[in-house]
Amino acid sequence: MKGTKIGLLCFGLPIFFASEDMAAQPAGMVNDGSDRLTVINCADTPVYAAALALPAKVLYAALNLPAGTPLQAVTTAGTSVALLPGVENGEEVVRAHLSLKPGERVALKLGPAAKWGSAEQVCSAVFDAASGSASLCNGVVAFEYRAGQWNLSFDGPMADAIVERGERRILAGCRLDAWLDAERRGRLMGIAPKAIQEMGLIHVREARLIGGEARANPDGSATLKLIKGFDGFAKGITWTETYALLPGQPIVTYRTVFETRGDSTRYLAFVELGGGMRGGYGSLLRGQRRFKYEDPKAPNRILLAGNENAYTRIGWRAEKCWVGMESELGCGIGFSTTKEVTRALPGSSVWSLGNAGFFVRLVDAEQENFPYEFVPGRPLDLGLAFVAACGQVGIWNQTRQLFAAITRGKTPRLAASYAVYLGDQPLQPAEVGVFRDEKLAGTGTTRRAALEVDFQRAYRLSAKAEQATADNPVTIRARLLGAPGEPIAAMTLDRP
Repeated sequence: MKGTKIGLLCFGLPIFFASEDMAAQPAGMVNDGSDRLTVINCADTPVYAAALALPAKVLYAALNLPAGTPLQAVTTAGTSVALLPGVENGEEVVRAHLSLKPGERVALKLGPAAKWGSAEQVCSAVFDAASGSASLCNGVVAFEYRAGQWNLSFDGPMADAIVERGERRILAGCRLDAWLDAERRGRLMGIAPKAIQEMGLIHVREARLIGGEARANPDGSATLKLIKGFDGFAKGITWTETYALLPGQPIVTYRTVFETRGDSTRYLAFVELGGGMRGGYGSLLRGQRRFKYEDPKAPNRILLAGNENAYTRIGWRAEKCWVGMESELGCGIGFSTTKEVTRALPGSSVWSLGNAGFFVRLVDAEQENFPYEFVPGRPLDLGLAFVAACGQVGIWNQTRQLFAAITRGKTPRLAASYAVYLGDQPLQPAEVGVFRDEKLAGTGTTRRAALEVDFQRAYRLSAKAEQATADNPVTIRARLLGAPGEPIAAMTLDRP
């Protein structure tokens, strides 16, 4: 079958499309086999780094091996790909770290190994107490901390083959922008920082580093913990920041805890929009137009042009605390709180995502509005999460999935632009904008495509079958992945 195109496919339900014909096998197609894993990037942009989470139970059944047997993977070029065991939401998985060029197809031969790959092959954690700098990597994203600011980039064992590290940056110059106060005040707006200092407030950038620790964990995660202190009225305050890269995910979580000793109440002050994370964009989010997604009901995008449409009043939404932003380069970043907030928030609860950068305000799940107080024995414990996307995967759905999972202590199921097949069976569908026949999998008279479909949208399915006849038709069928029942015939072609 030639010229097959499935248009406007994106997130939602996973669908398995299959076309049946008598055409010759296209060049580059791999032979199916129960020990053969095929990964196809269906996007026209790279997947800079990713960790495939393969269901361990399915792999062992296909390979006829006992559960827990160490596995290895080798490409057709003879390159070894580290496989690591893991757990996601209570299910055992096997992770394979890959990077994919636009439209790239990778075939991996699976088999038993003497031992598993180690987390050290993909993960790292370094902390320099003298300079206060640190770095983390989980084989999907890399986190760099220096001079009180942090950057985030895609990074993995094969990422350098796609593009150099400096061109894989997502976020840059991120830092907490917040003020501490010894008394409860109203909102302070339009006041110069120097004047605020003269009023007796202390900005968190004045904190001194007391200690820190970076750890690469056996499960594939990496964490950085920083402990800081202050002078003046805030000398009894301990500020602890914890950054964590989740196993095999393009996700960073941030936790900030303010504790005070003695008998005094202290406050995170209401200056401008309140305390929150401020930062800029890396090369993957710059250079072309950017769009914001703030409607939890539908992926309605807003062009970021100027300051007029930068602000999102999170208090006016049912799902309050998540917003996504993406660029025309096929990459995006999503922001979310780590705790669900079900109570009403005041109209002054605002996040800002503009062309120049972002500001994501901290939100307390209990206290209604800034200033947020903390007293001895009751620290102020707040958090945010960040999810990165590449390969033209829609950031609206990624951020929605992040918020739904992270606020319940679970790992989100994130979409990807690549489809994964074990033999001729799909393990993971691809989220795409347009799909063409060169991305099909399979051999012989059947070609397959595992894709995700959003049934809120309309679709167009167009195909050209050069060798189709009334006696030898080409049929395109569709079924839900993992669902019982017969497939639906979406289209039959009986002429060229």
